[in-house]
Amino acid sequence: MRTGHDFISRMTNFEEDSYGVTVPLITNENGEKLGKSLGNAVWLDENLSTPYECYQYFRNTPDSKIEEYLKIFTFLPMNEIQQLMESHRAKPHEYAAQIKLAKQITLLVHGEKGLESAIRSTQAMFAQNIDLLHHLTEKEIDGLAMSIPTIQMNLNPELTLLDVCLAAKCFSNESVALKVINDGGVSVNHQKLANPHAVLVFGIHILPNRLTVLRVGKKNFYLIRWTTEDQRLHQVG
Repeated sequence: MRTGHDFISRMTNFEEDSYGVTVPLITNENGEKLGKSLGNAVWLDENLSTPYECYQYFRNTPDSKIEEYLKIFTFLPMNEIQQLMESHRAKPHEYAAQIKLAKQITLLVHGEKGLESAIRSTQAMFAQNIDLLHHLTEKEIDGLAMSIPTIQMNLNPELTLLDVCLAAKCFSNESVALKVINDGGVSVNHQKLANPHAVLVFGIHILPNRLTVLRVGKKNFYLIRWTTEDQRLHQVG
């Protein structure tokens, strides 16, 4: 800014005034700035941050920053923000303020289609509805794969749940995998499967869009994208 000010002054022989404007850095709850140097940037380009990633990033805004972000990142009237925050403080478990923030920013950056896609992907992952997973488009699956651990596997009719969990590196070793699966800690396409030796069935565990979603515990998701030998040869060719 100082350099620009000096340059303008020299070019105009000090006959024109020039000004610089600064604003406080936008930070997270730990006081760290939001930016690419710290690896916590949210990009406007959907090839760098998909609509789903954008939506999820702001959907997970901590309570301590939500009001500030609503004021900075949205065009909501101040009285509406105040009403929203009052409702949020009364029922914080409903995350109304975070959802509103996520929708407003995703709509602003990615438009209506981007917001619709982000909501579909969010519901497919968290609403525990296999039909929603089934109807995810290839582009939406690509978007999920940018933020969720994903592996590509060849479609084999004899693969077991244990085989897939180990291939996806859901567990550090087979003993841990067996214990967690037997204890009911693994879901396949939102359905618990407590038999590690169960063979995955096409149409149930492997969806028609060649997707399987593994969930370990409550929050650890893994995507399996299935290919056939013919697809691999086509991709190589």
